[in-house]
Amino acid sequence: MDTIKKRLETELKEAEQEKQQLDAQLESKPDFGLGEGATLVTSWEMTLARKQEVTFRIKGLQQALNRVQNGTYGYCQVCGTQIHPERLEILPAAQRCTNCAQKQGSSQNKSLNSLPR
Repeated sequence: MDTIKKRLETELKEAEQEKQQLDAQLESKPDFGLGEGATLVTSWEMTLARKQEVTFRIKGLQQALNRVQNGTYGYCQVCGTQIHPERLEILPAAQRCTNCAQKQGSSQNKSLNSLPR
């Protein structure tokens, strides 16, 4: 468990550093006028989207560290079965086993397909 904890802490530290860099890049929003600034605004928006992804990753890593501390790391948060070690190797902050993750993805796709077009 110490190896897992160290890996999660390392990934969390790296993600927090990346978030700080992204925050610095987002401090100044480019001006946008007719025919000018579109490239800069697009770049700024891409940086903002990346920051949101990193923030989500930080939250997941923090939750995974809490599960390590509580002794629940590596177990599915939905059905309680053990998450396959290969899955955790690829996604160390995984909260669900493969089956539950697929079910969640399937239900989200159904919800998206039921939206009016």
